[in-house]
Amino acid sequence: MWVPQILNTLGYIHNGMKEIRVKGSSSNAIVSDEDYEYLNQWSWTLRVGNSGKGKHYAARSINLDGSTVNFYLHREVASRMESRELSSLEVVDHINGNPFDNRRVNLRVVSYADNAHNKVSSRPMGHTSKYHGVTKFQDKWKAQITFKGEDIYLGLFDSESEAAEVFDLAALKYYKNNACLNFPDQIDKYIGQLASGVNPKKSKTVTPTSKFEGVSWNGSTKSWVANITYQKERRYLGIFPTEEEAARARDLGAIKLIGRHATLNFPKLRQEYITQLESGFDPIPSKHVRTSKFKGVTLRKDIGGGRWQAYVTEDGKRKYLPGTFETDIQAKNAREAYLKSR
Repeated sequence: MWVPQILNTLGYIHNGMKEIRVKGSSSNAIVSDEDYEYLNQWSWTLRVGNSGKGKHYAARSINLDGSTVNFYLHREVASRMESRELSSLEVVDHINGNPFDNRRVNLRVVSYADNAHNKVSSRPMGHTSKYHGVTKFQDKWKAQITFKGEDIYLGLFDSESEAAEVFDLAALKYYKNNACLNFPDQIDKYIGQLASGVNPKKSKTVTPTSKFEGVSWNGSTKSWVANITYQKERRYLGIFPTEEEAARARDLGAIKLIGRHATLNFPKLRQEYITQLESGFDPIPSKHVRTSKFKGVTLRKDIGGGRWQAYVTEDGKRKYLPGTFETDIQAKNAREAYLKSR
């Protein structure tokens, strides 16, 4: 079982923490209470790590036979955790990616290959959150993790920290001992949740809602859908990559069906819409075309008497995408949205 192995690797002891000043840095090093007195007997300075990749750590230096030798604070802590000297082939990994957080709960001794997993699993998807695997999505927070080259969507959440915790759960599920965690001191709770059957992919999510009239979110294609109700009939106007594009499509449909004085999402664009429609543009997809000129779109006569479906070719095989549509334009838009989401 990997669960107790994680605990042994972490040396899971967390009785509190203290800070040690690091010269040349605006941040102090955080250490566990039991290591504070031992570490605080030296002066620590900010230095580039042995990897030479520009990451900075707290270190102390001594002169040994005319050469300067650096001793890194996180490796000193790890040696005390392991009760032995570490070899040059062992890496001390900061679980939450913060090189100044040197609490025992945040350190583990791993190989170079295992350390690389930490970086891959927490690959940033933007610069909108302080947490790994979390990014801003409208007024929500999206959690996502990368595993074996695939981006796995974990859900949308009301709070940034909630999304970060779901990422942590997924990281433990997929990467086990090599997981990058936002909250390493919560590992006991995470392990209990996973052991009880909690699936981070099925955590509570919030479906995106639109502030625009006639616009909704399509979870299967991860895109925005424009619709309008006219004469008690809901008319489909297309699938779009952004909420604003869908809102404009709805405005065009409103003017086309209701008239120039229709209520719009963007009333300042009314004259631009009218000009576009007068040029011959038709925002209402046709229901009568029986053959498609669009790549990756086919008519499935075996479904509902004839429905349009989008497909892609992967590994030489045709893969049909979820959903069938009344028009080939709908299927085309669904295919484009799928390709953009990959």
